Parts: sequence; C-alpha cells; structure tokens
Amino acid sequence: MSTAIAESPANVIPIARGPLDEPGFTFTATGLVIDPNVTYEQWVRYGRKLQLADKGIQWALGDWVRHGETHFKDRAEQAVIFTGKKVKTLQNYATVAEAIPKSRRRDSDKVDFSTHADVAMLPEDEQEKILSKAEQNPADFSRQDARKEAKRAKRRLKLIPDELDLLHDPEVQRFLSEYVAALKKIDDVVPDCAMFLHGMIQSHIGQAQWQKDRTLEADYEAIIESFENADSQTDSDIYRWLVRSGYFLSDPDLDDRLATMSKHSKLEQEAVKKNIKLREKGAPLLPLHRLNCDCTAENKQLQCVPPGGKQDERRGDMGPDLYTLPGQATGEAATVSRARSNYDSGERE
Repeated sequence: MSTAIAESPANVIPIARGPLDEPGFTFTATGLVIDPNVTYEQWVRYGRKLQLADKGIQWALGDWVRHGETHFKDRAEQAVIFTGKKVKTLQNYATVAEAIPKSRRRDSDKVDFSTHADVAMLPEDEQEKILSKAEQNPADFSRQDARKEAKRAKRRLKLIPDELDLLHDPEVQRFLSEYVAALKKIDDVVPDCAMFLHGMIQSHIGQAQWQKDRTLEADYEAIIESFENADSQTDSDIYRWLVRSGYFLSDPDLDDRLATMSKHSKLEQEAVKKNIKLREKGAPLLPLHRLNCDCTAENKQLQCVPPGGKQDERRGDMGPDLYTLPGQATGEAATVSRARSNYDSGERE
C-alpha cells in the first residue's frame, strides 16, 4: 500500500448504522440492544447471523482490502488504518483471499479460515487435496492434521527451507556461538548462595550446542532414545519427549524423520520376507536393505503401526499412527519382526 494521505474515512462516512442491525436488534460497539418482544425464531435466526459474521469476518476483511487496493489504490490505506487493525494482519487476510478465490473456499462451518491460510502458499492442486480432506472428514482431519500436511507439502515443494540448512547458515551458527558464550559468562557470575543455577545454565548451553551441531544422524538418535521407556509412541508422544529433553525439532522435521525411518523399516521388512521365501525354495538370497543403503538400519528404523492395522498411508482417519522399534512391534508388525529375527538367526548359522 502507498503512504499517500487521503481524506479521513470518518469524514467520508460520519454516521453508519450498526452492521448487523435488523428489526428487533440494534448492534452497537458495546453490545446488542434487543427488543423484549422478539420471537424465539427471530432470536435463533439472529444468533446464526452473528455466528456467520464471526466465522466469515477474516474472509470479508480480506476481500474488502483487495477491493480497496484494486479500485481506490492510494486512498485505500487511510481506510485500512481507520479499522484499527494492524495493517500486516489485514494484508495477511488479503493474501489468503487472493490465493483462494471464493469458488474454492470451503464452508466455514467445516473448514475454518486458519486452515485456508495454512494452504494458501501451495499450488492449487495441493490446496485442493488438503481442503477436500478437511471438508470431507472434519471430525477426523483436525486443523493440526491440515497444518502438518501443508508443512510437509511446502517442504516437499521447497517452499520452506529445511531446518538443518537454516541451522548451518553462517549467521545462525554465529548467533548460537554468541549465545553459548553469553551463557558461559552468566554461569561465571552465579551467586554462591544459588549454585544449583549452574545446572540450569549448563542445560541451556547443552541445548544450544545440540542445535549448533545438529545432523540427521543426531535427530534419528534422539528419536530412538525417546523409546527408552516406551514400547510404542505416537508422533505427539515423541515430540513431547524431545521438548522435555531439550532437543528442539520442528513438527515438519519430525514428520520427515519419522517418514524416513518407517520407510527404511518397511524396505527392510520386505527384503526379509522375500529372503524367507527364497530360502524356502533354496534360491540365492537378495542383499538386505541395510546392506544396499547408506542408512544404518539399526539406528534409522521405526515400524509404523497404523491404528486398526493396515493402510500405512492413511493418517488421521482412525487416530494417530503408532511407532515402535523393530524389536518392540505388535500385531502384524510383530510377526514381521519375529520373521526377521528367525531369518537373521539362520543367516548367522
């Protein structure tokens, strides 16, 4: 928006009726004035009107800003400022409104504005995939699910940078080095009467150093460590454990790591199954996945056990997936784990 000065909207429209006025109801800045004689049906209908206004206000403001910028150009800024809302907030609404035209917006009763905002940066086909899921399965596909899926798509399409790339940026590395140095100086002046604070500061230093030195391998090892006292966990369980331990990994990065680890586990399981059949036929065995891959099977594998059994690719339809270490699997995954163990024993013999 331009910074040109235009006449004040207060002078252009000195008096305006309440935006939600109708017979029996007067909308004011301090509440509703309601005629005591309104019927129950009128009261219910007006409540729905308030609900729609609440759910649609972000879309309305976004469309309003876009219209003003298109039709009134330099004069629009004064009106935007006059709303009392932050210009950046209104511009964000306008950006979402521009990215998703009215014909593709979902009913706000099923898909809220925030979910539309999460997908606004994506290409149209990617937007449609996520918005359709949110619309068709509002009870099972939560806003958090939509946000995670949008972040995964952005990462896949290189629309947002990988966290490790950011951490190894020279400017970020310099910040972390200076942060550690500053913490060490604070540690040197801890009062003698509160020596326990050394532990707190050293913990912060360790967390910063973890981030400074983070690698893919370190992420995998931290995730595996979260299973020390648990046979199975959801991604949320793992995330909470990492945060409690001071190892900060973003949601999309954790999703990437879990997807990679479960993919390697699946490939390893498939190789084991094939070799069991080949062994029964007396045919030459194929190399196991871990021998043909640059990963280390032992520290990069997790088995994904979807709730209800199969269909690994379905997320959110029947609750969160469970992840287990290969030796801690249950159900079908346990059968594969035992088969792998039997195969490995035969291989050693």
